[in-house]
Amino acid sequence: MSNFVGAGKFNIDLQYMRLAVPLVLFSFPVKVVSLVVLPLWILYEVSRQVVDKKIVLIFLGFGFLNLISVVVFHGFVFLLNSVLFYFFISPIILFCLSRGAPGTMNAETIKRVFEHYMILQVAFSIFSVFFNLAMGRSFDVSFGDVVAGTFRNPFEYKADSSNVMFVFTMVLVSVLYVVYFGRAANKILLLNVFFVIFLASVNHLIMAVVFSFGIIFFSGKSGFLFKVGYFFAIFIVLLLILYLYSVFQPLNFILVVDRFGYLYDVVLGNDDLAGLGFKGEYLSNFLRDFSSNWVKEIFIGDGAGVYSSRASLFMTGEYVGGFGYANISESMFGNTYPLWVDMKEAPPWLAGAFNYPYSSIFSFFYELGLVFTLLIFIFFYRRIKYLGFLESKGYMFILIFLVLAGLVDNYYEYFQSFVIFFILTDALSKSWREYELE
Repeated sequence: MSNFVGAGKFNIDLQYMRLAVPLVLFSFPVKVVSLVVLPLWILYEVSRQVVDKKIVLIFLGFGFLNLISVVVFHGFVFLLNSVLFYFFISPIILFCLSRGAPGTMNAETIKRVFEHYMILQVAFSIFSVFFNLAMGRSFDVSFGDVVAGTFRNPFEYKADSSNVMFVFTMVLVSVLYVVYFGRAANKILLLNVFFVIFLASVNHLIMAVVFSFGIIFFSGKSGFLFKVGYFFAIFIVLLLILYLYSVFQPLNFILVVDRFGYLYDVVLGNDDLAGLGFKGEYLSNFLRDFSSNWVKEIFIGDGAGVYSSRASLFMTGEYVGGFGYANISESMFGNTYPLWVDMKEAPPWLAGAFNYPYSSIFSFFYELGLVFTLLIFIFFYRRIKYLGFLESKGYMFILIFLVLAGLVDNYYEYFQSFVIFFILTDALSKSWREYELE
């Protein structure tokens, strides 16, 4: 969409602030800020969103059964874990329930918000790179941890999930920006966004983007020769990425090649799942646990926040500094916890996201149950499909990307990313409504 409807200066500024302020708060380097703001944002959105009452009843029913499962199999004290889990996934739940908020919004204002937000993330990332290089730090394996936009203090140098959350968020923001504004999108700005995403070295998300584009393209109606050409283009892009890694981050390049080797061995059947390191052991244990409790795991789950979700890790008392309260379930002791403890002591080539002993999809399957998890996926798909401004290729790319990302890490509990996604999709829906009313 490249034709924007004008608006008064006061209206544009007011709309701009309504969008920009929450985006900044949920990208703040001090994570406790977003934790404090989240319940306020939920109350605000619940008060203004039109919700589907049937879906609300369905979610309440399955959520109640899941809480009963927590109490029966683990005890009342683990309700704290469940509350934290639902707190983390509240933006996804609200997105599934919502039919949108009433009103319209000026497209030019939204475009300004997108671009200023991306400029802010690029500027903070570049500043962090130069600052850490000036401090004499190695531009190799763990250097990508410092490239996280406003999600991390640029003066800090530590390995945490900030750069992962940053890249995940920027992929979603960039896709929405490109799909909606099309040729009016700022190409130079997008190139800078892609560059800092590369510097952040979140390899599995880069591959998820490439594979998502490939799946969308090869499932389309283009001719065979065009698809072959596109396949070679993807192959060249992958080689270019690997080459850049080999030049700028040679140790990181070795890690990427080794992980492809692990995956190759497993796919060809020359190795079992344990060949994938901690992730392989986690998956093997998951299949064991799921099959031995399959009736419970299909219909009600083991309980939210008790197996391998981000909430369950948070409640170990070791996941976040300054939070010493521990509430670890027997289920978590049987799989994720000992692997996670070992991973923290592992060398870099065993501590990457490909080796994390958890993932959102398998955490959801085990903790919420297969039926409830599938319902969340179905209603998320239903909501994103009917946003209006997203064509089929746009929303299918987002869905495929989310599935691939959810296989690797606990992305669905990065509530900051999904709040930003919710805010921007809601704003674009209002702009599309204004466009249709012309």
